[in-house]
Amino acid sequence: GCTAQTVQKEPAEDISYQSTELFAQGAYRFVSEQRFSKSPEDAEPFGLEETLVVFKDGREIDRRKEWRWEVYQAEGFSKAPPSPKPGADITGDGTPDIVLMEYSGGAHCCSTYYIFELAEPLRVTKIYTGDAPLFFEQLDDSPSLEVKLFDDNFSYWRAAYANSAAPEVVLRYRDGAYQPAPDLMRGPAPSQRELEEWARQARSAGDWIMTTKPRGSDSNYDVSSDLLIPLIDLIYRGHADLVRRFTDMAWPAAKPGKAAFIEELMECRIRRSKYWPAVAAMNGLPADPSIGKCPADDEG
Repeated sequence: GCTAQTVQKEPAEDISYQSTELFAQGAYRFVSEQRFSKSPEDAEPFGLEETLVVFKDGREIDRRKEWRWEVYQAEGFSKAPPSPKPGADITGDGTPDIVLMEYSGGAHCCSTYYIFELAEPLRVTKIYTGDAPLFFEQLDDSPSLEVKLFDDNFSYWRAAYANSAAPEVVLRYRDGAYQPAPDLMRGPAPSQRELEEWARQARSAGDWIMTTKPRGSDSNYDVSSDLLIPLIDLIYRGHADLVRRFTDMAWPAAKPGKAAFIEELMECRIRRSKYWPAVAAMNGLPADPSIGKCPADDEG
């Protein structure tokens, strides 16, 4: 006769959920619903993603699925200003606000901050920061708080991630959104003595690679952060007119490619930034996009 064969099924994946209240004020509740997965070979459940659910008077009014949600806190960062308390009026319109941070879970990326205004209907402002933090400060005489963040446009450009330039950007709340505020970003020009000291430090830094690799090669990390960081900060403080002068002072005589570096920075890389129109206007430059002869690779 025939012998029946038994097909063994893999044990089913165990899915579980956990709800956490992140914030509550008046009629509003912000709840994180986290989904976990546990297979037989897993010792502990693995968090898959979290869904943020907003309730008003017990009725769901908003739902957003991401990897992680948490209430914004700046105190973990060095020299951070105090965080506004949850429920404070951040945008200056008399409405309480709550700031939540969403993290995508990638390496060196990515954080987005959500400002929820507890109004009817619920108003939401999003600010993407990449891997950089965000800080709220009172920088002018408007009732709203301004935002300080760091442009991640230069991550991995001509330097390893830890040594990449990350110039400061200031945003002001206007017309229902946070927008660049060039007047609050502008800073005084450095003195000749300061430029000379920065240039001396850059020339003598040990992280230069004296042979310039072709664009698009495996590693383009050939320029010292002691040049990149102050140079790009100059532009974001309104002093693009000093770029060539400072680079001439700081560039080691033994390294080729200085002119190509300046061209790539000013005609290509900086124009990829979403803040370029504001930075260009602050420097009296046309806010044209990249002009066509730029490296095709995004990271180099």
